[in-house]
Amino acid sequence: MVKKETPLDRRRMPFFRLCVCYGCGVLIGFYMDFPAVSVTVVAAMVGILVMVFFWLEVINKRFNHIIIPYLVLFIFLFLGMFGIMVGQSRYQPTYFGNSNLPFLSGIIADEPLYREKTIRFPVHVDYALNNGQTERAIGALMVTVWRDTIDDNYQYGDRIVFQNNSTEISPAWNPRQFDYRLYLEKKQIYRQALFQRTQLEVIGHHEGQVITDFALRIRAHLITKFHHFVGDQTTFQISSALIFGYRTAMATDVLEAFTNTGTIHVLSVSGLHVGIVFMLLNYLLRFMDRWKYGKLLRLTLTLFCIWAYVILTGMAPAILRAGIMITFFLIASAFEKKQNNLNTLFASALFILIFDPTMLFDIGFQLSYLAVLGLFTLYPLMLRTIRVPQNWVMRQVCQLTFISLAAQLFTAPLALYYFHQFPNLFLLGNLFIALPSTVIMYVGIALAFCPIEEVNALLGLILHQVVQFMFVGLQWIDNLPYAVTKGIHFTGWQVVVSSSAIWLLYLVWMRHQKKLLPILGLTLILLALGVSWNAVRNVDLRMIRIYNTQRNLSMAIIDRGKVTLFSTLDSLTHPQLRFHVWRDLEYYASDLSAIRFVSIRDSVKSGTLIRGGGATILVVENGFSGQEAEVPDILIWRDKRVRRLRDIPKDWTHTTLIFDGIHTVVGLERLQATADSLGLSYYVLKDNFAYFWDKNK
Repeated sequence: MVKKETPLDRRRMPFFRLCVCYGCGVLIGFYMDFPAVSVTVVAAMVGILVMVFFWLEVINKRFNHIIIPYLVLFIFLFLGMFGIMVGQSRYQPTYFGNSNLPFLSGIIADEPLYREKTIRFPVHVDYALNNGQTERAIGALMVTVWRDTIDDNYQYGDRIVFQNNSTEISPAWNPRQFDYRLYLEKKQIYRQALFQRTQLEVIGHHEGQVITDFALRIRAHLITKFHHFVGDQTTFQISSALIFGYRTAMATDVLEAFTNTGTIHVLSVSGLHVGIVFMLLNYLLRFMDRWKYGKLLRLTLTLFCIWAYVILTGMAPAILRAGIMITFFLIASAFEKKQNNLNTLFASALFILIFDPTMLFDIGFQLSYLAVLGLFTLYPLMLRTIRVPQNWVMRQVCQLTFISLAAQLFTAPLALYYFHQFPNLFLLGNLFIALPSTVIMYVGIALAFCPIEEVNALLGLILHQVVQFMFVGLQWIDNLPYAVTKGIHFTGWQVVVSSSAIWLLYLVWMRHQKKLLPILGLTLILLALGVSWNAVRNVDLRMIRIYNTQRNLSMAIIDRGKVTLFSTLDSLTHPQLRFHVWRDLEYYASDLSAIRFVSIRDSVKSGTLIRGGGATILVVENGFSGQEAEVPDILIWRDKRVRRLRDIPKDWTHTTLIFDGIHTVVGLERLQATADSLGLSYYVLKDNFAYFWDKNK
């Protein structure tokens, strides 16, 4: 009896093992704090293993069928370590952050991100200026420039010279805050700098990668054309993001509408967009099949156009994956070779990681591959086991539903871990945008390449109407009751457990392995217990969290499910609170609208006494008398006059003294010296982690 092959047969997926080993090597090389000499050691190990491989393959073939498969896996493991470690410039002797070089020169390595007041871009440093001489220097830093005028203009590939006043990037000082330092470290950027416009000088242009620079210039030209013929800002933002992957100017309300309806993937150029381009090319070039070498010419033109589109849209992980996979598909079809979709998927992932190992930490890379993994495994299973109606329209609806379910199920654990929300109406959202997004792609491509002004004006009008229809529809779905569930905080172990449950469910469904049912039940129980434990714990929780929001004071009182935020900022939607505090507040409140916000900007100047969470907090900025009737549990000291510390009553021995971020470094040193001389225990909030006070501890 011939054993039935399945998509998960290891013999049909050699790239799966290679990709996993290479990825493990990348993780080991990134998270293990190896010294600089380790790069040489790892490179030597790769060389030794390669020589052993050739020795077994050519000279001694006795045990090669046993040893070589494992030897190859170890080679890729060490290659992954080498790939990530060789790019960690901070361990190199010529890293600019390890010296006091006065001036640096480097190339802008990505498209600048323009905001209302700032411009931000990464710079790859390649040399330094010291006493009129150039010196070798390497490394990358994130540069932020204050905008003087709206005409400030920086481009990818510009060479700039600037003073070396870079600083280390601060970690996330608050719980659940986005860790910007870790985010940049995964891009191998370890320092940042802030400049006025006059502190930088552009001394060259077009010094980046030639192909990327050329593609970005073409895209800039096409985006300018779109802006001219589309006109409306919302339509321009959506259409330029959907067609070209241009999202630097995306408005917050537009992003929220797509995010909350589970359709944000439409704004990230991916396999859907490449598939539409491929179908268009396949239709337009099919006449070439009648020629003698027409099929070969058609294949060449198709691949050229697809990769031109991949480069034009910025080569994001999702579209790189789609470009590589469709290349494999077309080449295999041309030579009439059978291919395994999963093997092709992992082969594309391996090629991307070899080209840039840091892609492994890219959220888009992770979610894109998980979504396609769901499409290649769960979607065919649904088609085989669930009866699809014969009616063409209903069949399309069912297939789109299966696609959305497969992709959403496989990406859900990681999406909850990163974004802490779940779009409950994702099926409705994806069914709704399927037709409009396709129309937008075709009309947008026509607008991009049509040379006739009158036709372009008509295409721009059509594009505006379709985009507005789609956006208004998504806003309507977003405003429906229970459209999105927020405040879901998945931990790392919950991601592992839930992902394991999904795979076990798939294996039980596909292979009918009933022996796995108890393990599946156990994983579901563990997941339910973890979620329930957090919910039960928060019911009786009474605690105070004093956040690090730089010079401003922000303090949350959590009292049996009720959350109140006191802050010297003016509203809960202030950008500082959105960045530093929101994620933590969502963990304790069902929704941000349920949080009570109290501004203490004015009252704090005369002294503010706050009760809640089982504690009393006294905030002192001016006018402390020391004669307060109630002894506070926490004393937040914002008064810059050091001598006033001596007014603190000596019987306040159980009061926690906190110096917040309003104080300067010199002022803090004086306050700490005085507090030490008075025998006061204190906590410094400036450049430090948030302070927690728990009634139950």
